[in-house]
Amino acid sequence: MDTKAFKAVFLPLSPTVRAVCRVFLKNGAEVDDAVQEVYLRLWEARMRLDELADPRAYAIGTARNYCLGLLRAAKCRPQPVPLEAEDIGLLSDVQGADGEMRLSEQIGRLRRWLDGVAELHRAVFTMSHFGRYSNGEIAERLGLTEGNVRVILSRLRKEAKEVIGHEA
Repeated sequence: MDTKAFKAVFLPLSPTVRAVCRVFLKNGAEVDDAVQEVYLRLWEARMRLDELADPRAYAIGTARNYCLGLLRAAKCRPQPVPLEAEDIGLLSDVQGADGEMRLSEQIGRLRRWLDGVAELHRAVFTMSHFGRYSNGEIAERLGLTEGNVRVILSRLRKEAKEVIGHEA
């Protein structure tokens, strides 16, 4: 399919492709990005599109599949969780009059430590301690085995206790 034919067939379908993307994605910027990506994929496949019986259905299917892929990827990607004082209290033994100041220092050390931890390990740690996911749920979401999750958590807890316990 040449450029002129592609424009004649697929550009009029833009409102339809946008509507399909809007069904799956709520953010306007995400919809715009998805529409551009769908058209890029259609353009890259244009040499195979001459024989299509229904280009509209193909464009809709491409948009649907792309959006579903985005949603699946977002579901598997752990969301960042802010560290709060009550969360750190689970790992810390801070008490007394200057407890809040020490707790604040510990939060800062733990944040810096988490920034330096590998992304997968950070995801396992935050899902377990701040998201309250079970080891099985973490393993399923991240594509790991439960044993692997247990080992990672054990090592990270040990490191976290050392970081929290270390006096700056």
